Amino acid sequence: MNCLLAVDIGNSALKIGRFPSVGGSELDVPQRVWEFHYEGFWPKRAVEGTAGTEEAPALNVGQELWNAFEHTLPDSPVQWVVASVQRERERALSNWIRRHRPADSYRLLTYRDVPLRIEVRVPERVGLDRLATSVAANWLRPARRPAIVVDAGTALKVHAVSSEGAFLGGSIFPGYRLAGKALAVQADLLPEVGVSSRDLPPSPIGRDTESAIRSGLFWGFSGAARELVTRIAAELAETPMVFVSGGDAQGLVPVLGPQAEFVPEMCLRGIARIAASLQDGATGMGNEALP
Repeated sequence: MNCLLAVDIGNSALKIGRFPSVGGSELDVPQRVWEFHYEGFWPKRAVEGTAGTEEAPALNVGQELWNAFEHTLPDSPVQWVVASVQRERERALSNWIRRHRPADSYRLLTYRDVPLRIEVRVPERVGLDRLATSVAANWLRPARRPAIVVDAGTALKVHAVSSEGAFLGGSIFPGYRLAGKALAVQADLLPEVGVSSRDLPPSPIGRDTESAIRSGLFWGFSGAARELVTRIAAELAETPMVFVSGGDAQGLVPVLGPQAEFVPEMCLRGIARIAASLQDGATGMGNEALP
């Protein structure tokens, strides 16, 4: 197969990174990345050619962008390796591939595929995105030095990788948009306010309701990230590397201090590394539940 498509299926968007092959230095960064934001809420449509009333969810992403992506795919088979935290969207993608590209290889990753010791009580419940970024951290960090990964997307996920390369667990906190939506839904008179870490930092003193919400979301999110990194670092035996990635990551780097390094597409790069380990015949590193 002439290329690898690493797929990160999140709760807000589906991202696909194209790598020229599986293995070697070519896995350092994807050749190209497509990001598809979902339209609507888990719509369903009948699956063509299936019997009875079986249904599968539609991809429901921007059709024009998806068509442009589809036209870049080669006629020869490609390899899809998928990390998903959204089951309906994953079903939609696998259904599309089965119908439109039946010769392609498709693998949905589980925690057992990850070349990483997972030192948590229920390893099968750890999000594959968290494990993929931790695999990438193992390739980026110096030997014998621990790492902290700050992954800022729908949720802020901060997790630790030991100096021996094990996933230790971490913290999960609502992201900007999730917290803003919760305020708008649960509070009668509060509007939904859009905030991004790419925005200029707002004044902490909001002069109206919208700016007060924007200030609270921005500085609350930034403060949570900084505090979680500080607390997790204090639990580690040595000073960790801090890698920051995700759609809302870049604005966090100055807040987290000079030790923080922005790493683009960390999840996709981790998925590509997992794919390479599977091709080489490697397996997960003793991912049994802790007592």
